[in-house]
Amino acid sequence: MTLAANPTELPVGQATTLTVNVTSGWQNTGDMWITIVNETTGQTVGPGEIFTPSASETYTSNVPGTDTFIAYVSYIPPGGGVFDIQNDAYQSNPVSVTWTNGTTQPTPTPTPNPQPTPPPAPNCGAPYDSNVQWTSMGNGAEELTWVYNVPTPEYNAQTNSWQCVDVTHQESQYYPASVNDGQITGLTYDPGTPENMWLPVPSYEWDPEQCPSGIFCEYFEQHGFTANENGGPTANQISSTVEINGQTYHTYGPPIGDQTPTIWIRPAAAFGFRYVWQGPPSALPIGGSVTFTMTNPDGGSITWTRPLIIDSETLSGGTTTPNGDQAPAADTEIVACWTNLPKGVYLDGKPELAAWSLNPDPQIAYEQGAHISFVMTVETPAGNITVSAPNVACTFGWPAYWFTHIVSESIGGTVY
Repeated sequence: MTLAANPTELPVGQATTLTVNVTSGWQNTGDMWITIVNETTGQTVGPGEIFTPSASETYTSNVPGTDTFIAYVSYIPPGGGVFDIQNDAYQSNPVSVTWTNGTTQPTPTPTPNPQPTPPPAPNCGAPYDSNVQWTSMGNGAEELTWVYNVPTPEYNAQTNSWQCVDVTHQESQYYPASVNDGQITGLTYDPGTPENMWLPVPSYEWDPEQCPSGIFCEYFEQHGFTANENGGPTANQISSTVEINGQTYHTYGPPIGDQTPTIWIRPAAAFGFRYVWQGPPSALPIGGSVTFTMTNPDGGSITWTRPLIIDSETLSGGTTTPNGDQAPAADTEIVACWTNLPKGVYLDGKPELAAWSLNPDPQIAYEQGAHISFVMTVETPAGNITVSAPNVACTFGWPAYWFTHIVSESIGGTVY
């Protein structure tokens, strides 16, 4: 049972309201009632017998001072008789009410202090990057991480002031490394193709005394020559031409890997190629090598190595720092190599000439010629990148050393 008073402080002559409430145990049988007693004066409040579990009564004092009130439960037990309320253990909490002389003024509500007008926000400056770091991921790849900071004004209402704080954003960019777009960019003594062979003159203009039954044609026939080949002095494998500063440059055959072989080449001739490296701008190619292998149809072979050329004039980009929340673009650069073909190979430790064919059937010519493959290694600070080009070239046509001759040489006053 609970008892509450409202108000608990008031002027003399005014009434307080006492509210009693039985929270549990009430039996609505008519033989249970509540009595509110002023413990200070010994008087009961109201009728003295309240037969409901909840009720409110008013009490007025005309004498200054504090009175204490308690509510009691009385009931008629089985067998008769009444429990004396003064000895009854079923009672509420005590409540004290104070009456004072004069009028009690309500406690004034404090007036909140007026909020000051914030000063103008400061200019905190432009965004900036920090903690820029490149991390090698191996195989030429790298990851760039950095923090993008945006200086932002922040208002403090307690001090009515601004301060600049950095709103940070963690950024990252992964840069894979690749070497693609291989292309043959140089070829000496271009033999054309089996279907369009280089010939000093078209086959129909050959000397009938020599072909098809002459000594030269008989030797040529051992390499598949029929004297009815298509072609002529202009036959070649040029696939594109470009003029740069008055100089003519060619590419030969399709992109490396698009067909086998990519080009046909005379024994002892030379060829070059280029690839496009693409990767992180902080791990540019720094060198490398190309290992070539030439294999005859009988299994004889030879292996040699040439350095990789880094064409720094073709470098694009070159920026290694981010711009705000934008990562720098990946860079590209041309890598290249040039090699001469050996005149021969080795089989079981013994030298033999490189095989070659004059057959107009590409499949047969490929079976009869020597195959050239290479493995290229591009070295970067973030690791190496390896590219393989199997059977990129096949020997075809008369050997290049048949065309080698002294252009001009003076011996004993005679020019040969």
